[in-house]
Amino acid sequence: MTNKKLTDIESKRKFKLDDLLRVQREQAEKPKPPVDVEVLLGDSVVTVRIPHLPPAEFDKLADRHSPHLAYRDQLGCWFLLEPLTRDHPEIVLLSGGEEDDLFVLRGGSRNKEAFYRWSEVYDALGHEDRQSVQAAIWGLYVHEPSKRLVAAKARAVKEDSGE
Repeated sequence: MTNKKLTDIESKRKFKLDDLLRVQREQAEKPKPPVDVEVLLGDSVVTVRIPHLPPAEFDKLADRHSPHLAYRDQLGCWFLLEPLTRDHPEIVLLSGGEEDDLFVLRGGSRNKEAFYRWSEVYDALGHEDRQSVQAAIWGLYVHEPSKRLVAAKARAVKEDSGE
């Protein structure tokens, strides 16, 4: 293909790929707010604060919890929601103005290791509370992106119709 033909093709594009990629990277890097879920732990109401992981970090987590076959469940998940929720990093608990990052030191006096207790907390929650935390994680990583896609499609239809 000649340079003139390539230039013609490039000039006929309605969008510039480099601009779209730049915006995509900016959106991926932009911090998103955490989601809070109130649960009952013992006889106290505590807040589970779930951070939104960056895409690359979440992809690694989802890969660790994906079924062996090509899969998309009824909720649109390409990962197994319960084990991913149980393994989600950086969750903290809030109660009475205090925050617990769920890390403790375990081991003997010479070989202490930091241990993240979220899986222990998750296992102790009642069924309804586990479902609520799973719903929040589904919302962060499945529902919100699909809402953005629907909104973008609606904007495109409006722009195409001249509204």
